[in-house]
Amino acid sequence: MGKKAKVNRTLNILNLFISILVFGTGLILFTQFHVGDGAYREEWLGYLKTFWLHIHQAAAITFSIGFVVHIQMHWKHIKMVAKRWRVNLSKKVKATTREQILLLFAALIVICAGFYPWIAMPGATLAVETYHNWIDVHNIVGIVFLFGMAVHIFRRWQRMFYARRVALRRKTIRSGAE
Repeated sequence: MGKKAKVNRTLNILNLFISILVFGTGLILFTQFHVGDGAYREEWLGYLKTFWLHIHQAAAITFSIGFVVHIQMHWKHIKMVAKRWRVNLSKKVKATTREQILLLFAALIVICAGFYPWIAMPGATLAVETYHNWIDVHNIVGIVFLFGMAVHIFRRWQRMFYARRVALRRKTIRSGAE
């Protein structure tokens, strides 16, 4: 396995765990502090709402950085697909690319709708209607994005984990043969 492939796989696995953290804390904030009686709740499992929010925000910043690095690492492939779009791409590649573009737009909406109220309205709560509307967009598109990410990760699961075991097995076989 080449150095670039190892870096890419490591980044993907790191992004997976960051995604779990950001989506997990986001779901906690949504279900425990945003909807129903949760809008008035101040703590869950003994931790204040601000604790969950700070973890979510730190994970979101890390996720955004990982997202940008992920796009940057695949930029050569993105450019190739864009150049060959009308000429000779298979239907499967086109369908996958369309799904990835939708996932990209969902990610951008979730990131912008999450960061905007945090930066532009510091200290605002769900009682402020404008803040509440942005967080609603963030939550609704975030849930759709969560399902899209699950499909995206599921399709690459073998590449992220199984290919590493195969490479380690090959390396062990080679070193044992020497």
